Amino acid sequence: MFGLIPAISGYLICAFANSAEAIIAGRGVTAAGYAVITISCQGYMAALLTKENRAKGMAVFVGVLMTASMCGTALGGIIADRIGYQPVFVLAAMLALVAGALAWVMLCSEVGCSEKPANTDKAAATPEQARGPKALIRNYRFVGIILFCAIPAKIILTGFLYYFVPVYLITLDATQAEIGRIMMIYALIIIFLGPTASHIADRSKHMIDLVVFGTVLSGAVLLLLNGDADVLTVLISVILMGMAHAIIKAPLIAAALEAAEYTPDVGRTTVLGVLRTCERIGSVIGPLLVAALLVFYDYGAAMAIIGVGIIGIGCFTGVYFRRMRRRRPKHAHNQTLLHRPDVADQYNAECSRSLHCR
Repeated sequence: MFGLIPAISGYLICAFANSAEAIIAGRGVTAAGYAVITISCQGYMAALLTKENRAKGMAVFVGVLMTASMCGTALGGIIADRIGYQPVFVLAAMLALVAGALAWVMLCSEVGCSEKPANTDKAAATPEQARGPKALIRNYRFVGIILFCAIPAKIILTGFLYYFVPVYLITLDATQAEIGRIMMIYALIIIFLGPTASHIADRSKHMIDLVVFGTVLSGAVLLLLNGDADVLTVLISVILMGMAHAIIKAPLIAAALEAAEYTPDVGRTTVLGVLRTCERIGSVIGPLLVAALLVFYDYGAAMAIIGVGIIGIGCFTGVYFRRMRRRRPKHAHNQTLLHRPDVADQYNAECSRSLHCR
């Protein structure tokens, strides 16, 4: 509910804006509200979901967001063409009010306006989560997911889909309508394949393996653009990239939540907030990286360089987490031995004589 205040305010600022600076300010205010709302919704869902259906539940959430983004873009363009640009923002503010009213009524009828979800565990509401981000830095599993999975996925999304594809298609003399339709295919692929990928993730319990596979696949897709390419090649690349990211999106969130369980004092909302913030870092790096490469290389070579880098990151991630899995049983075995009185006494005696243990 609180996130609706900046969201609606930003829409109204854009509706009455008379300069590009005012529009940028309005979109920034709306973005703040969007951040509060999405992180709150994800935290609420994470508290209700279990390990058995976590990937599937997050896939539903991602699918809804992708559907809304795709439909909103099309509807906004149609309405702007019919009645002008400014009324679109007024309608957006009205829809946000309706959505907020529906959410208030539906959530209050289920859990009560002053209650928390019934399945929320203590980790989601402890006072210690104020130091959550610092604690997560010491969680090597979570940091690995952020650095080697989340950020590279966003670099490809913004660098390839939002920057490279429209710019490259313009050089191939594609019309704006063709560019829009090709870019929308990415969202359609995720909407249709996301639930299937999440179902496989929940059944197999191999979240990291799916994320690694999707990361390597996304890097391999970029290699298709090396050399002379045409509109059809770009279309095939967008389709394959949508398939790769459909494999990644829901398992990535589930894997991050699973890795954060090794830091039990951090709540789920904090985990999701850190994840989304780091993803935005990748979103900023993507276009800048592609633009920098295009200064020195042609389009195909720039994509090939990024593709090889992403494949390398994916392979390194697979090795990294495989070693993590091998260390886990050994650590559990050592902990079991320390519970035996004879072993524990011997360990304490040796530790007291050791300068390292002191």
